[in-house]
Amino acid sequence: PDFGDGPSLAAWAAALAMVTILEFIVFTSFLSERRIVLANALELMSVSGFLLLGLTWPLGELTPTGLLRLQTLGVLVICAAALIARLQIRRRPEVEPVPTWTEPTRAFATYGLPRGGITGLDVAIITIGPWLLRTEPAQAGYLLVALMIVQVIQACLGPITQIASIVAASLVGRGEMARLKEEVQLVLGGTLYVATLALAILVPWSGYLLAFWLREPEFVAGVHYYFSWVVWGILPIALFQALRGIIEMRWFAPWNLYTLLSAASVQLLVFVVGQGLYGRAAAVRAAVVATFWTLGALTLGVLDTSWWRPLRYWGIGRLIGVAAAVALVNRLLAEQ
Repeated sequence: PDFGDGPSLAAWAAALAMVTILEFIVFTSFLSERRIVLANALELMSVSGFLLLGLTWPLGELTPTGLLRLQTLGVLVICAAALIARLQIRRRPEVEPVPTWTEPTRAFATYGLPRGGITGLDVAIITIGPWLLRTEPAQAGYLLVALMIVQVIQACLGPITQIASIVAASLVGRGEMARLKEEVQLVLGGTLYVATLALAILVPWSGYLLAFWLREPEFVAGVHYYFSWVVWGILPIALFQALRGIIEMRWFAPWNLYTLLSAASVQLLVFVVGQGLYGRAAAVRAAVVATFWTLGALTLGVLDTSWWRPLRYWGIGRLIGVAAAVALVNRLLAEQ
């Protein structure tokens, strides 16, 4: 509303949505051939890579429309190049029998179609907060930058999710549930330790890193207002991203879809309740954090306690102690 560049911004947003479809096709093609590095490099750039480049080294005036244009054209170029290269390399001279479509169609309708909303909801979860701030474009931009950093962290967890999914599919196919439970415990423990220690380092340095990156004090203050809260959602969102692939392979029901729908509902509910008490910006900030924790909690709820060992198995006390010590040291170093 009352935004002069609104039509152009909407047009480029629609174009980016269409280009994302092409990116998904290329990404899944690489993933199906187990080209994990190429798939995740493509995913990283399509999620926020070009946006980060545009913010770091702007080619012209830094505007939302300019950033969307750069993201759209960048993703289109790399996806088209990757697709052309793949089609040129992949040759099948042998004659293959004509496939029957009955079984694939049935599998798509019963398993694939309900999961079609997962990718859309995964993106929508991130965009609900900025949409709620649509009447305050500056605040929406600050929140988008903060969420972009979280998306980069999600992209870094992509290889873990994909490898875990491949292993889980193999174990489920062979009926080795005991080994699958060991995989869940390994992924859960590794993600818990990495995310907690990352928080212990990132939180004390976040203000200084934002100042080094954004430079402009007004931008730094605006982004830090949201990131200082959003950063506490890294642990639950990391658990969701790390375990979602295993959940897809283990259960026929689309539990990840239900988890995302519940998290979106929680985000809207927290915003409605908090808006009148604390204001729009503070309510959105709290709603985004509540969304991340809902994703993590429901993911662990799907696995239930039979997939966990007692908390002492994970050394939670030692982890908290080490994380507190690391956070204290980094806090003292950051203040000097």
